[in-house]
Order: sequence, then structure tokens, then C-alpha cells
Amino acid sequence: MTIVISILNWNSADRTVACLQSLLAIKTPGLLVCVTDNHSLNFDRQAFEDIHPGLVVFENTENLGFAGGQYQALSYAKEIGANAFWMLNNDTRVFPDTLEHLLNAYHTHGDGVYGSAAVNQAGTLNYQLIWELEEKSFKTQFTPLSQEKLDQEKTLQVANVVGYSFMIPMTVIEQHGFMDSSYFLYYEETDYCFRLLGENIPSYWVGSSKVYHEKEGSTNGRPRLKEIMEYYLYRNLFFFLKRHGSTQIIFHYLGRFGMRFLSANIARKQKVPLLTWKHLRGIFHAFTGKKGPYYHPEDYL
Repeated sequence: MTIVISILNWNSADRTVACLQSLLAIKTPGLLVCVTDNHSLNFDRQAFEDIHPGLVVFENTENLGFAGGQYQALSYAKEIGANAFWMLNNDTRVFPDTLEHLLNAYHTHGDGVYGSAAVNQAGTLNYQLIWELEEKSFKTQFTPLSQEKLDQEKTLQVANVVGYSFMIPMTVIEQHGFMDSSYFLYYEETDYCFRLLGENIPSYWVGSSKVYHEKEGSTNGRPRLKEIMEYYLYRNLFFFLKRHGSTQIIFHYLGRFGMRFLSANIARKQKVPLLTWKHLRGIFHAFTGKKGPYYHPEDYL
């Protein structure tokens, strides 16, 4: 079985190196590791090639976002006849059995999307927004799964998994296509899971498959960049909800945004970060159909 591992690098070579080093512990045969640089300011491919024998390196001539940035590695996977495509965030580190558990789930359940659990340095589960499916149905009422359920190390059929560790059989991609690159950043993998659900392709949370994930790793210590990323987070959440959710669920999340705005900007609660015009513009753009890159993250480093 041939599995292509795709890692995007963007101005964070140290995290990519740590991810590559962790992959050396996985002894599954047939692994081919790709790093695609998504147009970093400075890129030294030799630094990555020295870490991982046989590493395949691609360079994009512009920042194509999360989904668009994967296409060179995906094309390579198609060319060599790979069986599966495993996307890993570069701010993750895998464990020796991370892939083994994903493959066991795949061999049990067949074509679908498979995602890992993310843990922090203390070994406890990071919060993830994973929505439940209705019983015996490929529909969801957008009810979040509890952390207790997610922490049971079971394989659960769910509405969505998260893109930090996201494995797809190539047969699914060949028959149903890939993620919508117009999201640019955030929610493209969630949209993909929901689109596949509509075509009877399930998603599976594999609780026994774990990665260490440094949450918000790319924006730590970069407040201007974080603000830009949150523009995309808000824009794409509401764009996704417009595409897949009901009016009720849209108003539910608008209400949550309103409460945050009141707490941060009116009541000035110190623990709640202020919302800016960029955040508001993100929601406005969601409802006016603005897609693709708007703010360029490299301008805010």
C-alpha cells in the first residue's frame, strides 16, 4: 500500500522539521513524504531533505492557501498510483502508531475520510468542533460531540474531522474530487466532509490515532497575523453554514458572535479579545459571497 503524506510549509521551517523528525518513527512500508512550500519568504529545501531520506519537495510560486497548496503533492500521488493521501499540519508531531490506527480504521470501514485526535503537551485532548450525525443517517443537527465521547479512543462516524491529520483514500478523491480551494484558509476540510456526506461517503474520528498539535502554531507571537487568520475563520465559518446549515444554525452562530462582540467591545472583559473591523468584514464577506484570498497573510508577518 502506497501512502503519500503531504505537509505544507509556510514561514515555519522549525515546525516542519519537527514534524518530519517525528515521521521517522513510523515504520509502515510504502510511505512517501512530500513537503510543499507555500511561498515562504525564505525557503531552504536542503534543510528538509537532510532530515527525511527520499523526501519529495515542491515549491509554490504564491501562497495558495490550505487546499490549493496541496495540489502539487496530490498530483504526485495520482501520478504514482498511491492508495491514500494523508495531510498533516506542519505544527503537528505524530506518534509511532498514529498512522497504524488510521489504517486499521480504513481497513475496517472502507472508503471515507479519517481524522486523528489532537493532544497537547500534557497529553490531554485539545478541544475540537466535531459534529454528531443523526442515528442511521448522513445528516446532522450541528450538535457538537462532547469531549468525553471524543476522548474514549473509539472510532466514531461523525459529520466532520479536522485537517491537521486528514487521511483520504485516493479512490474517494478520484470519484468525488478534492477540497474547495476558494476557502483559502479554514473550513475547507469541513466543507469537504459535508459534501462527501451528501454523496454517501462518511467521515470517521479515530480516537486511538493521536497527534501532538500546537494549536495556533502559525500565529503564536504574531498578533497582526492572528487577526488576519480570524478574518478567514469568521468568513469561512459563515460561508460554510450558508452552504450546509439551516437558517436556525446560522442565527445560532451569529448570536454567539454577537455575545462575543458585546463581551469584548462593549463590556470590555479582559479575557475576551477585542473584535475589529477585519472580523466584521469577514462576516460581511461571507454573506456577500467574497471568496479566495482577500488579506495576504505574508503582508502581516
